[in-house]
Amino acid sequence: MKQKAEDFMTALLLASVVCVLFGTGLLAVFGAAPPDRSGGSGVFLVIAPPWGKGAPALVRLAGGRLVGPVSAPFGTLAAFDDPAPGARLRRLGA
Repeated sequence: MKQKAEDFMTALLLASVVCVLFGTGLLAVFGAAPPDRSGGSGVFLVIAPPWGKGAPALVRLAGGRLVGPVSAPFGTLAAFDDPAPGARLRRLGA
């Protein structure tokens, strides 16, 4: 009798984990907002070539600010308030 109760609890726990994982996957796919294609403000990943000034310097030159506690020499997250920072960043070599 004790073995049946343990088997039932194990099956119940496994079913709960599967439901949570499946539900999280569905929420990630169907609950996410569509990407903003307007080129407006937001957070961007800026990648710079290794022979340049570095990604943080390009962000500052383009009028943005660094996001997060750390940044890498070749890439960083940056926020821009004005529209279309991509064109400025490409002109600067990002």
